[in-house]
Amino acid sequence: VFDKNYHFISSFGDGLSFPLGFDIENDKMYVTNTYESRIDVFSLEGKKVFSFGSRGRGEGQFRYASDIAVDDKHVYVIDTDNNRIQVFTH
Repeated sequence: VFDKNYHFISSFGDGLSFPLGFDIENDKMYVTNTYESRIDVFSLEGKKVFSFGSRGRGEGQFRYASDIAVDDKHVYVIDTDNNRIQVFTH
C-alpha cells in the first residue's frame, strides 16, 4: 500500500499464493489466490474478511483463478485451467 506520493505505507496478504488479479468494490478488495484456487476478500485496511472457492472442476471451484472483476451485482472470475469465466452474486 502506498500513499498518493508513492511512499510505502504497509503490506498485507499473508497466505496468498501467486495473486494475479484483484478488484475493489464496496470497501472490499477481492484477490485471486491463484495457486490455492480460491478468492480471498480483504478490508481496505488489510484484514481478511472471507474466502470462497476450492480446487476442482465443479461450480464454485477453480483451477488457477487468474483474474477477477467485481461490480455492484456480480463477481466475475477467470478460471484459467477450467477454460471458463464463473459468475457469482454477492
